[in-house]
Amino acid sequence: MTLLDDEKREFTPGTPGWSAKDLLDPEIEVLWELGSYEIVEGVLTIVPPAQFASSSSLLNLLFIVTRFMEESGIEGQFGIESDFIISSHRVARTDAMLLMKSDFPRHRRTSQSSKRYKRKGRIGRITQPPTLVVELISLGHEHHDRVVKRRWYEESGVPHFWILDEISESLECYRHDGEKFVVDAKGKGPETVRPSLFKGLSIPLSRVWI
Repeated sequence: MTLLDDEKREFTPGTPGWSAKDLLDPEIEVLWELGSYEIVEGVLTIVPPAQFASSSSLLNLLFIVTRFMEESGIEGQFGIESDFIISSHRVARTDAMLLMKSDFPRHRRTSQSSKRYKRKGRIGRITQPPTLVVELISLGHEHHDRVVKRRWYEESGVPHFWILDEISESLECYRHDGEKFVVDAKGKGPETVRPSLFKGLSIPLSRVWI
């Protein structure tokens, strides 16, 4: 439990009444950055850490996509555990998100952070949909990742959403059709998945699992 000196408010997971606006307070922002948190319908929530095998699988997936982008001359960049402000009372800690270089100016204009983090050219907490969000299924957190966060991303209009499940060794790729997420591609085990994110992109899942 941590008390904020000015308001004597407890920065305690499970407490209600939190919003994205609170993160503009430098003192709160410091505490937020020291841990791994989300704001779920106004409730401050801890995000559980990933196990080694799961986090390695995520990195392998991102490496495959990044290498394809480099070889294809596609300019963009992944961020790990980046905040996505979906609404005032919904702040998601994404496992990974992809921003295209052409969208950097927009994200620089619209991202949020307190004055202590502000500097020219820096992208803070994302407030506009990234091109792709990847969620890694966490034990005991399956419903939040598969149902709650999927609904958040769908309602906010994220173009592409992938679910990487190291437990079942599966990758599910969804694309937004303007109204909702629809299945784009999926596979498991050693299969190869070909999502529509980029033309010609193939993801051999045998290279994802360790």
